[in-house]
Amino acid sequence: MLSACATPHMVSLGRHQQVLKRVTHQFKYGGHRELAQVLGELLAAGVPAEWGIKAVSAVPLHSRRQQERGYNQAELLGQQVAQSLGVPYIEALERKWSTRQQAKLTKEERQHNLDNAFGLATPRYNIPRPLLLVDDVTTTGSTLIACRDVLEAADITPIYYAVLSR
Repeated sequence: MLSACATPHMVSLGRHQQVLKRVTHQFKYGGHRELAQVLGELLAAGVPAEWGIKAVSAVPLHSRRQQERGYNQAELLGQQVAQSLGVPYIEALERKWSTRQQAKLTKEERQHNLDNAFGLATPRYNIPRPLLLVDDVTTTGSTLIACRDVLEAADITPIYYAVLSR
């Protein structure tokens, strides 16, 4: 079961507070794309070798939100993690439609906001396994669970997770 706590299937740089919260905010909203390199390297360093990761993917943004922001911070982070691990970066998932921002919703609203929001962007047989799914922040785990459900429905397992903060 995916949880918002430190678990054997997830790595993070720490709690979403203080310095890590500010750095994550600058990376996500402040246009500081250059943070992807150092943050991705740090995150990759925490991925256990025994996971045997064969590819990295990231939580996708809807194209409209990506145009507004100019980039997908999870994708930049995922690309750096993949490079640091020496494995390919795969766009495994797509956002089928725009949803409300998770950060602005209650826990209950988050659980339903992402219903059927994701789909496979790559044919399942082209996605190496085990897969590492990257995002910037997880709180309730709703986004990662929604992505996991799509991947598992396509028999893409095992899935591991890496987030900057939780």
